[in-house]
Amino acid sequence: MAGTWLAIVEGFGGMRILDNKVLFTPHIPGKWDSYSFHARFRGILFEVRITKDNVSVKNLSEKILKLELSGKDYQLKGSEIVTLKREADTFS
Repeated sequence: MAGTWLAIVEGFGGMRILDNKVLFTPHIPGKWDSYSFHARFRGILFEVRITKDNVSVKNLSEKILKLELSGKDYQLKGSEIVTLKREADTFS
């Protein structure tokens, strides 16, 4: 089961940790409509949703989540969501 989770999160989700923040370069297979996953970084629980149209990250904790999405930095407070429109050349 752990291998499946890693394939989704690190493979398709493109999640990496660098410089004390979470980085995402998400991809979605052509035949999928969407997928989502939860992860925790330094005690901060968050949810990631990827669809053919957009990608969103929601901070499910009270601590600030530092992340990079498509090359742009964000700091999400508790319960905040960032949603980006998916562009063909940004997300495969």
